[in-house]
Amino acid sequence: MSRYPGIFVIQGLDGDNKETIVDALDDPRPLISIPEITGDAAFNKEIADVKRIRNEENKVRKDNWRRSKEIYDLNIKGQELVPCSSCYDKFLEKETVACPAGHRACINCVVGSIKAALKSARTNSTCIGDEKAQCEEHYSDLILQHILDVVDYQRFSSYQQEQALLAVKDKLLRCPFCGYSESIPEDNEDFKLDELLTFACKNPSCLIISCLKCNQPYHIPVLCPPMKAAKGIESLKQAVQTAVESVLIRHCPTCQFPTFKTEGCNHIKCQNGCHWCYSCERIFTRESIYGHFGKPPTNCQMYEDSPVEDKRRMRQRAQQAVLDWKAKNPDMAHLTIDIEQYMPKK
Repeated sequence: MSRYPGIFVIQGLDGDNKETIVDALDDPRPLISIPEITGDAAFNKEIADVKRIRNEENKVRKDNWRRSKEIYDLNIKGQELVPCSSCYDKFLEKETVACPAGHRACINCVVGSIKAALKSARTNSTCIGDEKAQCEEHYSDLILQHILDVVDYQRFSSYQQEQALLAVKDKLLRCPFCGYSESIPEDNEDFKLDELLTFACKNPSCLIISCLKCNQPYHIPVLCPPMKAAKGIESLKQAVQTAVESVLIRHCPTCQFPTFKTEGCNHIKCQNGCHWCYSCERIFTRESIYGHFGKPPTNCQMYEDSPVEDKRRMRQRAQQAVLDWKAKNPDMAHLTIDIEQYMPKK
């Protein structure tokens, strides 16, 4: 006697040495009858859960029985199962799919390969049934519809469309809720993707207006975290830019007349007659010029390498501007920028 899940194959049951199949599910043990409604909500839920689990287990047993019977019938006919070159197990032909070149692999392996790619927002329907791993064929769309569930197939189709549109170098806008996509040709000079805040989906079953910054439903005028961060970065950049420019262009301490020095000494005489230091921007009289330079508390130099010193001052003021900005905006203190981009290249 040989046994498969759900069935027994018995030889000589009728005395003539013939094989007889006995279905273990034909005469299951009767269950004890219990009332459908007991008046106890918790107990009723428990009964429902038991019935659901029992039905699921019965379905699994019946499926296993049918599969075992089909395998047994194949063995009787001298036919073999189909090997999967990916997991090296053997399957019924209906449990496998083939690429256009005829290479077969089990459905579980093919689905697993496709889902692994979908996790990275990629599409991969390349054949995995070739033992030499040289086949470049792809599983047909009909096969994909058959083996993938509705959600995964929609994701696959969406990503496939996105890749096709990117291949022709179009800007792509995609609804984060249903995958609907629109492309904007790059030669459209009026379109600026960075300035676009929302996307209106035209899929009749969706029609959701989403935020392109956070991929959530429309929420303006309330700012989402990415919008706040972008606004904060712009504000921080402006603060650093202003601090750097204050080193390049300085102003007379009395009349605020702008002054820019490329060479010469640090003694500046304004058109209004004011004498002041280009290094520390302090005022002094004509008689005390030499008493200011090289003396405490500033120790300013009369002559200096302006490009080198100005770059040092720019970096110092930029760093201080970042600290001051974060002190005023503690909720965005995590934002950072590269202040070196504001430094002179030479």
